[in-house]
Parts: sequence; C-alpha cells; structure tokens
Amino acid sequence: MTSRIVRSIIVGLALILLAGGAFVRAGRVGASAREVTFSRDVAPIFFNKCTECHRPGEIAPMSLLSYKEARRWARSIREKVLNREMPPWLADPSHGGTLNKASEI
Repeated sequence: MTSRIVRSIIVGLALILLAGGAFVRAGRVGASAREVTFSRDVAPIFFNKCTECHRPGEIAPMSLLSYKEARRWARSIREKVLNREMPPWLADPSHGGTLNKASEI
C-alpha cells in the first residue's frame, strides 16, 4: 500500500469512529447505505495497523481491541491522524519498523 492510501484509511477510520455511529442512529442513512460497525469496518484496520502496540501490556498508552476501549479515544485518534503525529512519540529505531513521521508511513 502506498502512504497515501494508508493515510486515507486512517483518516477514514477516525471519521467512522466520530461520525458513523451518530449518523446511523440519527436515521439519516439511505436505504442503500449499510450500517458501519466496529467489528466489520473498524477493527480490521486497527488489528492490521495499530494493535501491535495498542493492546494491554504493550507500549501504547491505551488498548484499541474493542469498540468500548477505542470509542473514548476517538477525538484523540482523529487529532493525531489529522496532524500526522502517529506515532505520537519518538520511536526507538531498534524496536522494528516503526516510523516517526506520518508522512513516511
């Protein structure tokens, strides 16, 4: 995947978390649109891109393994993604393939 596609996926994820649930509950979704769910739409992205660090016992400060855990961090996730601050710390280069600049992802 190119960095542009990855960034688009992450921004889309943040928007899904922030607006998806409220949009569906408000009844504004047309008959052809499907309901956005954490399990089907969001979790696969988190599991592929985030949960290596964002799980209990790892280096990230919060877990993103469930909707309940991730939802309370939606604003922070959105801010960090839009400001291209992920990861929000200077990663240890000996740790592995983590990049310090979102523009390099």
